[in-house]
Amino acid sequence: MQITVAESHGIEKRADYYDRAGALRDMLQNHLMQLLTVVAMEPPPALEADALRDEKVKVLRSIRPIAKRAVHAHAIRAQYARGVVDGKNVVGYQQEENVEANSVTETFVAAKFYIDNWRWRGVPFYLRTGKRLPHQTSMIAIRFRHPPQQLFRETPVETIDPNWILLSI
Repeated sequence: MQITVAESHGIEKRADYYDRAGALRDMLQNHLMQLLTVVAMEPPPALEADALRDEKVKVLRSIRPIAKRAVHAHAIRAQYARGVVDGKNVVGYQQEENVEANSVTETFVAAKFYIDNWRWRGVPFYLRTGKRLPHQTSMIAIRFRHPPQQLFRETPVETIDPNWILLSI
């Protein structure tokens, strides 16, 4: 499962906020987690706000904690540098107006999570978001597992590429 929110622009005039928050707080901990919970939750018993919230909370409580010593194996942070976008020179994050020259605030973050429940056990969830990326996109990519048995006599399961569903948001 992959959840991506990529922005092609930089921070624009949001340096005062963004340099304190970064991509982790600005996007991953709320927007991407909302998408993760909606995709991973069980069907609510009723289409009511409380029932929906309760199912989303169950997902959040089932996310496997990442041990401090394993953070670098599960997450990466980065910052955009100066370059060229659509044929125009653009500044790097540290050269943006009102950003400290030695700022270490991330403008890109990618993380791998596991949800420890019966449906998602062993399935990695990759969440990533960033600014000044090559393409603007918001999408959820779901990769299906191989079927547990051979469906067609002449076609071994191992030779079939897994199916994907791509949801553009």
